[in-house]
Amino acid sequence: MSTRKKQLTLEEKQQKLKEFFHDKNEVYSAKEVDSMGSAFTGMTIVAVKEALGGLIGEGIVQTDKISNTNYYWSFPSFEYNMKKDLVVELNKELEELKEKIKKENENIKKLQADRDPNAGERDKQLELLASLDEESVTLKEELTQYADSEFIDTLKSEIKIAKEAANRNLDNIASLRSYCDKKLNVVNSEFNRNFQIDPDMDYLD
Repeated sequence: MSTRKKQLTLEEKQQKLKEFFHDKNEVYSAKEVDSMGSAFTGMTIVAVKEALGGLIGEGIVQTDKISNTNYYWSFPSFEYNMKKDLVVELNKELEELKEKIKKENENIKKLQADRDPNAGERDKQLELLASLDEESVTLKEELTQYADSEFIDTLKSEIKIAKEAANRNLDNIASLRSYCDKKLNVVNSEFNRNFQIDPDMDYLD
């Protein structure tokens, strides 16, 4: 019987590395990500680097260079904000689709009311009516997709979990700030600027 390990997908690799960053919510050097990330996830350093690149591209992991060394970090609040923005964008698209369907239905009703069997434009109007009917069906299908309650509920649940984790991490950020001040001689204002931390950051409601 084969004991060959199942190959992880890129998404699974990224999930494992994300769990590494969120486990202690610390700032890591490039070497620490390679060694500690590999030990935590059980992945090779090559796989860690591959997953890291993807997480940086998606904005989940942040990076900056301090004293010629690249540092990496990720807090659950990053994902919370990204998912919150996604819900806002989906709701906006949903409302736009509803409005478009409403206008198309109004156009269809107007054409049906104004149709004259004896008018020379009858065939042209019928063709337009059929086109509008088809477009209305397409829009309703798109609306159904965006109005999927299970999809929205899942997003809301993930946002709630990320928000709770982000609130727990405020104390961790303060500890990291203190660590960088004492060990790396990075003052608070420089820490906030380099790590894109809002000095007025407060608990999420």
